[in-house]
Order: sequence, then C-alpha cells, then structure tokens
Amino acid sequence: MVIDIRFNEGGHAAAAMIDLLRRHPLAYRAQRWGTALPYPAMAGTPKLALLCNEYTGSEGEVLARLFSIHRLGSVVGRQTLGGAIGIRPRSALVDTTIATQPEYPFVFPHGHDGLENHGHAPDVVADNTPNDHRRGFDRQLAQALMLLGSPHILDPPSHSAHRQIPRSAIDHH
Repeated sequence: MVIDIRFNEGGHAAAAMIDLLRRHPLAYRAQRWGTALPYPAMAGTPKLALLCNEYTGSEGEVLARLFSIHRLGSVVGRQTLGGAIGIRPRSALVDTTIATQPEYPFVFPHGHDGLENHGHAPDVVADNTPNDHRRGFDRQLAQALMLLGSPHILDPPSHSAHRQIPRSAIDHH
C-alpha cells in the first residue's frame, strides 16, 4: 500500500494513522477455502511506502517522521517543508485579527532530531521533473511501487496519444 501525503499541509491525523498502521492481528477469520484473514481487517498490512514532498508540512511531516521511527516502510520523495511547530491562537488584535505564536515543537524519542527548519528526509529521494509532469508520469509513485515489488507499474502515455489542443481559434480552420 502506498500512502500519499504530498502537499499535505497538516491537520491532526498522524497519531491515529500510525496507530492504525501499527496494528497487529488480534485474531484470524478462518475461511473454508482460501487463506485466513486478519482481524481487524487493516491489521498486519505487509508492505507500506509513504510519499512526501517539499510541500508536506506540519502534521504531515510528523506522520512521515513517525512512519520512519516505527519502521513501517520506506519514505519516498523529497525532503519535507520543515515547519512543524504547533501554534496557539492567543491574542485578538484591535481589527479582530487573531495572532498566533509557535509554541509546540515536536520532540521525538531515541535521538531523532526535530523537524523545524529541517524537515524529514526520505529514505529514497525521487523527484518529479517538469518533463515527467508533462508526460503524465509520477516518478515518486513509480519508485514507491518498485520498492513494494509491484508488477503493475504503467508506463506513461506517449505524447502522441494526447489530443492536440488548439492554441487559438485559427487552429480550428
């Protein structure tokens, strides 16, 4: 399974996601034919990869760091933003604007450095180039799928397969 947190600006879901991904089967559901299924169903996901990029920030960076700390799989992409200190909306200004202050830096166990101003470095650096984007090819996703051993990586469509888009009304005649 590939988890894509590229362009994730934050939120409050990292802890819940890590808890879900770290689950071990509590039991198995036996089937008359076929293999036993883990219970709960999401327990024991065998292979994981996480995609991040330079626009992954805040809680997204926390998720990437925890994913690595707990060795859930490979992190693929670009180094994250480096802006993970939590803020508190504390002061109301005269014009009703709310001022926030950075107050909650993340501290990780076992000697892992903080994220602020550094971000989280992926295990495998992969960069989507402008040419990749033009061709409809996602190099980061392809790299993650290769790490997971997926045989279903599709080649990007050829440029000639795209319909030519008229550049102006003159092209219609």
